[in-house]
Amino acid sequence: MRAVLTYLRSVMLLAAGCLSVLPAAASTSRAELYHTRVPVILDKTHNVVAEFCLEAEDSPSCLDAVEIRIEGVAPEAIRAVRLLYTGTMSAMLSRTTSYAMRDEFRWLGGGQRLYADPAYAVEQAVGRPDADGRLRLVSGQRLVKGRNWFYVSLEADGSKVSELSEPFRLEIVQVEADGRPVETIASGQPLHRWGVAVRQHGDDGVYAYRIPGLVTTPQGTLLGVYDVRHRTSLDLQEDIDVGLSRSTDGGRTWEPMRIILDMGCRGGLPEAQNGIGDPSILVDESTGEIFVVAAWTHGLGNDRAWTAVGNGFEPIETAQLMLVSSRDDGQTWSEPRNLTRQIKRADWYFTLQGPGRGITMHDGTLVFPIQYIDSLRIPHAGIMYSRDHGATWQTYGGARSNTTESQVAEIAPGRLMLNMRDNRRTGRAVSTTVDMGRTWLEHPSTGFLREPVCMASLLAVPASGNVLRRDLLLFANPDTTKGRSHLTVKASLDGGDTWLTRNSLLLDEEENWGYSCLTMVDDETVGILYESSRAQLVFQAVKLRDLVRDSTASMPVWRELSAIPSTDAGFARGVSASLSGSVGNRLIVAGGANFPETPAAEGGEKRFYDEVWILSDIRSKHPVWRLAGHLPEPAAYGMAWSLPGEMVVAGGANARGAMRRVLSLGLRGGKLRLRPRPDLPLAVEQGAAAQDAGMLYLAGGLADGEPSCEVLACDTRDGRWMWQRLTPLPEPFVQPVAFAARGRLYVWGGFDPERRRVADYGYRYDPATKRWSRIPGLPDGGTMTGSSATSLSDGRLLVVGGVDREIFSDALRLGDDAARRNYLSQPPAAYRFRSRIWIFDPGTESWSEAGVSGRSARAGAALATVGGEVVMSGGETRPGVRTTQIWHLLMD
Repeated sequence: MRAVLTYLRSVMLLAAGCLSVLPAAASTSRAELYHTRVPVILDKTHNVVAEFCLEAEDSPSCLDAVEIRIEGVAPEAIRAVRLLYTGTMSAMLSRTTSYAMRDEFRWLGGGQRLYADPAYAVEQAVGRPDADGRLRLVSGQRLVKGRNWFYVSLEADGSKVSELSEPFRLEIVQVEADGRPVETIASGQPLHRWGVAVRQHGDDGVYAYRIPGLVTTPQGTLLGVYDVRHRTSLDLQEDIDVGLSRSTDGGRTWEPMRIILDMGCRGGLPEAQNGIGDPSILVDESTGEIFVVAAWTHGLGNDRAWTAVGNGFEPIETAQLMLVSSRDDGQTWSEPRNLTRQIKRADWYFTLQGPGRGITMHDGTLVFPIQYIDSLRIPHAGIMYSRDHGATWQTYGGARSNTTESQVAEIAPGRLMLNMRDNRRTGRAVSTTVDMGRTWLEHPSTGFLREPVCMASLLAVPASGNVLRRDLLLFANPDTTKGRSHLTVKASLDGGDTWLTRNSLLLDEEENWGYSCLTMVDDETVGILYESSRAQLVFQAVKLRDLVRDSTASMPVWRELSAIPSTDAGFARGVSASLSGSVGNRLIVAGGANFPETPAAEGGEKRFYDEVWILSDIRSKHPVWRLAGHLPEPAAYGMAWSLPGEMVVAGGANARGAMRRVLSLGLRGGKLRLRPRPDLPLAVEQGAAAQDAGMLYLAGGLADGEPSCEVLACDTRDGRWMWQRLTPLPEPFVQPVAFAARGRLYVWGGFDPERRRVADYGYRYDPATKRWSRIPGLPDGGTMTGSSATSLSDGRLLVVGGVDREIFSDALRLGDDAARRNYLSQPPAAYRFRSRIWIFDPGTESWSEAGVSGRSARAGAALATVGGEVVMSGGETRPGVRTTQIWHLLMD
């Protein structure tokens, strides 16, 4: 009845009000229409699903009606569709001019509801769609001159929405004003997703709910934990308890809140000086027991705990790590246990958990992320773990300085990844460990996942646990660098090495507090509990098919091989610029260089190596490296060719400078055999090697210390091994890529350090005319400087990695040591080493993209084809920093 009366009122206003007062000249120029990307909260009366702004050129003007189309929602699930007028302000925080709305958001986050307050939003009409999903809402609202804002709201009955994870469409198809349709300029997608307000401002008399953690128990129950901030939305120290919400129907409904950690008035101090919060939750997959760890702060005069907590061990001195557990699927909880002395060191200050969630490793080890402030007041993220199902816990300290809130995932058996909030504001810091945190390695994806410096969520989902049958690594955070908006879920299909835009889903584009936690609801659905712009804690469910849209049918499959087991501690840190090739079906990797002691950014000394390693049976399950011998002297940055029965290496450099030496590396009885070949006429390093029908080519590089245009050729078929000079390149190319096929030689740049020029093109040499002609480079305009290349068994050329042309060009122009040190000190992602994989077909002289992978984002890696198999060894993940990883690329 109320809807009918509202509709009649609107019609009467239109007939008796607007039409009687509008002069003939009144007009509305256009409507700016925006379909929002925020969760539509079930059972909530007001959801801003679409908004439009009418620009009235004259006053009075009038909004007549709005036509709406809805698809993907059962008619009985729609309680009401409303049209509201918010005057001269937008109802969306990102566009509003209302300082009251901004101020309320500051304190309430997603709990602010001024956009639904009758003092700020005047309801125009309410109705329900017909059987075809169409609806016409009649307004009659007089417009003021200038901008006038309206929004469409959808109220849905959660019990009648068939599937929480299925999106639906609500679209404004027409706006009518001043007696005619108005031109609309639309933006945003009319595809919307449901959300459930798990906790909201005012629920149970609580001011704010924050800091979510979420897990799925073996019984399929969802358990969400969070801060219950009774009086304010401020962090510890405050009157804060840890609450838990429980869902047994996939997140559609949630049981009444349980308080599972409340320190009361311990020590005689008020509750506001006994706050406990920032919880992290973990399920022991072996026993089913559930653990929650949280930080208890005692006293502090209600000061901010992050800076006020002291060192030591006692509650009056420092924060306490408190642990509770449940053995009945989260229904009842134990009394808290104090873990502080097991984890904290005496000189550490604030020591606490993740927050978010912990994990159970393949071997049953329980792991929580932690953070602590060391004796120098520098924060660190790390892990704590238990090998006895939570009875005792330990830690080895931090993974990286100046990091705080983190999440942990097991990306391979025994290998943990820690994804950390980084105070450097250079994006997410990522490190890995294979020894439970004794040592950590910087992951190449460090800096790639952007953040506004905020907590994030990470979840590893094995192939056996999802319908896609792919190993997945899921990540969620505000996908911005400023302001906690655009809460996005992303998927990596290769353990976090590659994050493709197409495998991501934006859930909430508006400003929010930004914390989140992920879990698998079932094998096809991922759930997320997060601090939303629509409610303080919102749960949403997403089908994996809506998140993972990557087609990998034609992409290489990356198989990690074991690292070279050198006993030389320096070599074991990883090298670049090795000499690599094959003898028969054996891979050979020789030499290389790195900065083993002091980083290049700090002026470290480069070291060169002479070890020669062999890997046989690459396709076997566990191929084994073997040290075959040593080069006559350390070498790197040389050129290599694979010939029948031998691998030939030439030139290169070491600590004494560039070299002319040419060697043949063969195997006899499994042992390395070295034979000298005639020297090069020049000492060459950082050149390119190519071969065709027994003819070896060497192009560019640094020759006798100068950028070189030289091109050398050696015909091995006559047995004399004499090097001759060909027509020089039109310009110097250092670190180019070369390829020879069908009697032609191709060379692509490469850079010229003297002219500070980085080439995105190449040259083709015609032996008949002895001339070079310029040819295009890669289709995306990138350079091949620092790339690695190898000839495939089908005669095509494979190119991976290399530097970013723009960034490397800027680096060549750096003028002083301080600027160069700063350049060398950035996270790996800042250098944008190339992740696209390219194949050149000499028959058509054309390039095709073979895939995109963060694993190929290396410079100076060694790439070789061995019995038709492609192996990439070492290389730089950023300037001066090497990797030990060896990859077997299975080409389609």
